[in-house]
Amino acid sequence: FSYYCWGINMVDIAKLQWKNIQDGRLFYVRTKSKKAYSIPLLAPAKQILEQYKPQKGKTDPEAYIFPILDPEKYDTPQKVVSRIKNVTRSTNDALKIIAKKSGIHINITTYVARHSFATNLRDMEISASKIQQMLGHSTERTTQGYLDKFKNNELDDAAMKLVG
Repeated sequence: FSYYCWGINMVDIAKLQWKNIQDGRLFYVRTKSKKAYSIPLLAPAKQILEQYKPQKGKTDPEAYIFPILDPEKYDTPQKVVSRIKNVTRSTNDALKIIAKKSGIHINITTYVARHSFATNLRDMEISASKIQQMLGHSTERTTQGYLDKFKNNELDDAAMKLVG
């Protein structure tokens, strides 16, 4: 879901409610930057959302989309932060297991979706300024450093192919 929604992070995914989905778009305010987003929902994101819609009755606009935060249980800011950290940690642990079983030899985490989103756009020659806006970085310099870091990782991986 993160990959198809401009690299949305776990904190913001956890806080999404059905009211954030309107007219085929995802509307939300990023927790970290307080920047408002209006993101078109691509077909794969829509398919993911369908998996979380209630089977019976109408969707409560105030209900969370993903089963991460139960407002009765996580009723303080501290409990919300702790819950999101725990879910992110357990998701990352599960991703490591999936990667290992799939023969993937990189450290896959929830944040990799955000990185992959940006890197793939860069590889499709989308401008850093557009990627900056989509990721919500305050400066293009931040985005460029972010993208350059991946370029170096890719070069390192290429060089390693020389030895095996």
